[in-house]
Amino acid sequence: MVNGWFIMDYQNTITRINGRSRLVLFLVMLTLSVQLVSIYKENTIMVVKKTSKRSNRVKPPENESPSQAFTRLASGRTNKAIKAISLIAQLTGTAYESTEIQQRVIVTALQASVEQVKEVFAGKSKSSDSFKLPD
Repeated sequence: MVNGWFIMDYQNTITRINGRSRLVLFLVMLTLSVQLVSIYKENTIMVVKKTSKRSNRVKPPENESPSQAFTRLASGRTNKAIKAISLIAQLTGTAYESTEIQQRVIVTALQASVEQVKEVFAGKSKSSDSFKLPD
């Protein structure tokens, strides 16, 4: 019986490796296994995060009327809009710097959005636009 480690390369050639080569091979295999474990952990964490986002949704009641659905959805969305506007207002703090023109553009866009919501509720409009602050 032959003592030692053997390795087969991509050309199916069997080669005997000495002690130093065995150590190098062992370290390479250890490094690869550690990398594979970290990749597995990252992927597992990503799957958990994706799953948790889906589970945060509240399932609507089965026998919910359109009026009840509107009240439930409008309350949540209005609160989100108010919070978003509050976050925009926090940009006036000392940590940020803006021009008067940028401030006017933001306020005008918010006012236009509120006017558009009024028109949609009045049945005069259907579309909504997005906002981008000019450079």
